[in-house]
Amino acid sequence: MKNFNLSQFLGCCVIGISIVIAGWLISKELPNTTQVPSNLSVMTQTQDERYGNYLSKYEVAAYLGITDEDVDKLFTSGELDGTYTMAGANYIFSREKLDEWVENRIK
Repeated sequence: MKNFNLSQFLGCCVIGISIVIAGWLISKELPNTTQVPSNLSVMTQTQDERYGNYLSKYEVAAYLGITDEDVDKLFTSGELDGTYTMAGANYIFSREKLDEWVENRIK
C-alpha cells in the first residue's frame, strides 16, 4: 500500500468543501422560478378525470398550440372573456367555452 499523504487528503477535502459552498452561494443568488417555461409541453388527458373540462393557463396554451405568453396577451386584451372563471386566486378555463371561442374566431 502506498504511503498516505495527509496534505493531499486535506487539499482534496478543502477543494470539495469549497465546491459545495460555492454551489450553495450560487443557488442563493438565482431567482426563484415559479413560472413554467413556455416550451414545456403539458398533457391535458390525465387531468380530464381530475378537473373535468377545465384547464389552467398552461394547459390552454398547449390545447390551443400557442405559448403561455400568447395566452397572457389574449387574456389581458379581453379576447378570452367568458372562457374562464376564478377558482380561489387562479383562473380556470372551460374547454367548451374555448372551443366556442375558436369556432367564432374561424368564422
